[in-house]
Amino acid sequence: MTAPTFEEVLRLVEQLSPDDQRRLQTVLTTAAESVRAAQQQRNQAAIDLLDAWAADAEDTDDSWWFGFAEDLDAHRTSDRPLYSETSDEPHHRS
Repeated sequence: MTAPTFEEVLRLVEQLSPDDQRRLQTVLTTAAESVRAAQQQRNQAAIDLLDAWAADAEDTDDSWWFGFAEDLDAHRTSDRPLYSETSDEPHHRS
């Protein structure tokens, strides 16, 4: 047995009594609101995490990065710097 198509379901809904149609609408609305609320909770959790990272980033001393990047560039086998913004030499493309 195959599942009914959407159009078939709509035809069946039209055959329901007005009370049953209202009950169905209530159930579908409640389910949609539940899905929306769950998504909003996940969104808020992500926003809270990003806010925490941003607050932490403001308190972080990033001055170590430039020395680290220069060390990486100094020990590369290529003449091209990995992080061109830390190099005094201009970066040319071939």
